[in-house]
Amino acid sequence: MDGMEVLCAVFRDITARKMLDTQLKKNCQFQTIINSILQVALKPIPLRRQLDLMLDLILSYQWLRFHAKGSIHLVEGNRPETLVMYAHKNFESGLLKLCNVLPFGRCLCGLAASTREIVFANTIDDRHEHRPPGMAAHGHYCVPITLGKRVLGVLNLYVNEGHESTIEEEEFLTAVANTLAGVISRARMEEHLIKNEEQMRSIVQTTDNAIICTNTNGEIVLWNTGAAKIFGYAPHEAAGRPFDIIIPESMRDGFRKDFKTAIETGHSYLLGKETTLTAITKDGTEFPVELSAALWTVQTGTFFTAILRDITNHVIERQQREQAIEKLRKLTGSVVVAISAILEARDPYTAGHQSRVADLSRAIADEMGFPRDKAEGVRIAASIHDVGKIYVPSEILSKPGKLLEVEFSLLKHHCQIGHDILKDVDFPWPVANIILQHHERLDGSGYPSGLKGDEILIEARIICVADVVEAMSNHRPYRPALGLDKALGEISANSAVLYDKNVVEACLAVFNKGFSFKS
Repeated sequence: MDGMEVLCAVFRDITARKMLDTQLKKNCQFQTIINSILQVALKPIPLRRQLDLMLDLILSYQWLRFHAKGSIHLVEGNRPETLVMYAHKNFESGLLKLCNVLPFGRCLCGLAASTREIVFANTIDDRHEHRPPGMAAHGHYCVPITLGKRVLGVLNLYVNEGHESTIEEEEFLTAVANTLAGVISRARMEEHLIKNEEQMRSIVQTTDNAIICTNTNGEIVLWNTGAAKIFGYAPHEAAGRPFDIIIPESMRDGFRKDFKTAIETGHSYLLGKETTLTAITKDGTEFPVELSAALWTVQTGTFFTAILRDITNHVIERQQREQAIEKLRKLTGSVVVAISAILEARDPYTAGHQSRVADLSRAIADEMGFPRDKAEGVRIAASIHDVGKIYVPSEILSKPGKLLEVEFSLLKHHCQIGHDILKDVDFPWPVANIILQHHERLDGSGYPSGLKGDEILIEARIICVADVVEAMSNHRPYRPALGLDKALGEISANSAVLYDKNVVEACLAVFNKGFSFKS
């Protein structure tokens, strides 16, 4: 073989390397598409436009034989279990109309949404319910876009007829759908936040109340239209100035101290409840305001927000109402005095009886902790508790001896008569019913109705005890005075039997504290 040239060749099987290269290229393009989708999500454009761009990226994946045709449907919040087309590529007008809105469970996209699984078809089959005339043969990948248990939408991609699906393709489409789910969820959240922010801004700026927000230094960072109207400072005039520009000079040191306490400790009379303050306008006019304040913290810091309402008219109305009530009370008192005087003019032996019972009744009510207004109602009712005696013949009222049964029966009617006289008078208290019940007894032995226990108004139970004590302590036409000790002994002996136990204890207490009847 001298002088001969020899060619040697070495052959190696590189199928595995080629397959690896192809897989690497697939993975690289797949990752590029995912990254591109995420970059689109960062663009400040509407969600529909984002989805259009994302659909183009998905259809550009070279390793799937797409028809370069597809759509993305989403579920809208006000239309549950309904798919609405948000993006599409190369759809004819007829198909757009048919597929614009799809209920869950209908056609391939609806099946994917209802089953939450990928629906694949390699040709037009019976599941394909929407078929416009002249539709070309094709297959489908319909991939549910889910977040947790929620279906957000469906990714719909057309493939060539006869295409065979693979696990690799389904994994790619599932990853894409998961990426879309994150994008859609984030976009929906941003839309919700923007909508809430716009609503809140509208509320803040349209309310008649002043809404003022400051930083921890007390410098104003928000001053709404209501604040401008109430205090006279335009927003640009108030911005950056201290909150206490609306507090009168004489009160600012105290307010600054309370504000500092609120910021440092989170506790102050300024926080968590409505507080009445005196405020001042730009032109120096002082007026009352109602303040509600709170602290709130975000990443940028802690802020103090106050809502203030001008209550000038409210204060004026309250003062006018109080003046009217006071006039009514004075008028009521005058009427009561007149009625009492008329009665006592007919019955000189009981002159002063009603006023003394009224004084003791009021003292008992105070001892029992009655509110001032309710205690005053007891006094008024006691002042005229025997008004019904005006219809009892004076010879019975002043009879020196024991009354006959028929006379006593007539006398007992004074409770009902007193009630009937006063029942249509618009007292602030149940005066007529108190008078009706002031001779009832706890065990039901009283009159006129034989009421028992809690069936008797507490005011009537008080007057009952005061009436007994006063009557026994003073002279009557039919007997001399029995004395205070005997009177107090009577109510003590029959406490919780005839007389309310709490009332008896209060009555004894007021006498122990030095109460005495006026002559």
